[in-house]
Amino acid sequence: METIVIRKRAITANDLNFIQSVVHENWDKGRTKISQILCRRWNWVQPNGQLKDMACREILLILHRKGLLDYPPAKQACTNGIKKDVPRIHVEQNPICCNISELEPVRIEMVRHTDKEALYNSLVDEFHYLGHAQIVGCNLKYMAFSGDTPLACVGWGSAAWAVNSREQFIGWSKTIKDQRLHFIANNTRFLVLPWICVKCLASIILALNIKRISADWFKLYHYPLYLLETFVEQDRFKGTCYRASNWTHVGQTIGTSKKGHKHLKHNNSLNESYDIASCQHLHNKNAFSTHSYIEDLPRLLTEVPRGTKRYIDVKKMRSAAERVNSVIKEDLKILNHPIVYNKNRADILAQITTIVLLIYKAFSFIARISALWAECIASKSDINENGSSRISVI
Repeated sequence: METIVIRKRAITANDLNFIQSVVHENWDKGRTKISQILCRRWNWVQPNGQLKDMACREILLILHRKGLLDYPPAKQACTNGIKKDVPRIHVEQNPICCNISELEPVRIEMVRHTDKEALYNSLVDEFHYLGHAQIVGCNLKYMAFSGDTPLACVGWGSAAWAVNSREQFIGWSKTIKDQRLHFIANNTRFLVLPWICVKCLASIILALNIKRISADWFKLYHYPLYLLETFVEQDRFKGTCYRASNWTHVGQTIGTSKKGHKHLKHNNSLNESYDIASCQHLHNKNAFSTHSYIEDLPRLLTEVPRGTKRYIDVKKMRSAAERVNSVIKEDLKILNHPIVYNKNRADILAQITTIVLLIYKAFSFIARISALWAECIASKSDINENGSSRISVI
């Protein structure tokens, strides 16, 4: 038997014999249990440590369809591709038309695995033109609020498998893409509720979301994000909010996708591809890097190969990301003369702190000397009183 590659895993004749033995040993336990046992035997896990049992089940099913594997029948009917009804949750739809300054402070909440996830699902299913769909793989769900009023829903999922414009923009080969694709997340849903009309709100929500998504992703999946992507249908939208949030237009797709073994075309429309925050984990090495503040997760980097026109233009800009609090020391070495912003303020604060500490130590020293002097005076007075009393007795 020739080696078969399924889900980036090579299956040899020996592997097939091993798989068949595991299936026969656990025949009555069902397909899910068999895939989990096989993943443990292979130590086949995701970056967050969870078993790749879905991928394993696909391997087993493909081998079974090819007539290479005896496989137990499914215990439950397959419901893949069947859209489930999403329970509707009523929300007040009072129009909000004002300036962003008139709103209560906008905040972003991660709602996946919380009580508000049902509200997110309901709003997206009712008001987003694509509706709600269960995302396969890694995903996060966010909602934007002003006070207790919901404003928007933002959904993120795993990156698209193959996008030529993205690969060219990053400079990926197929091998490197296979190794690092999981460091990218795709903005799958972005819904500003239709009764909300506030200028610049969409770009502000995106910016707030970008600051925290890598940290939230790391908590759930145990690895960070270094690049975000999205796709904009040209016949519906212009991508203005993404441009306002400093996303980069990297190219155009042909409007098709792969679902299982089928290639789908989306309404004969072309999609524009936007990326933000490419970093050294995705790009080639020896690149120009810029960073935001440490607390502004994720680490937003923009890397440009040395010697290119873009490198020269960006280097002239000396953006605010070249600050001293860069989380990677090597980035400052790349620049010939890095500009450190707020250095004067930091120097003044350091000098004030030093002066305060010196004054504190001086006063402490004076207080100790004064206490010792008072004790000496008190002891001398006691000696004089005792001496005079003895003389009077004689």
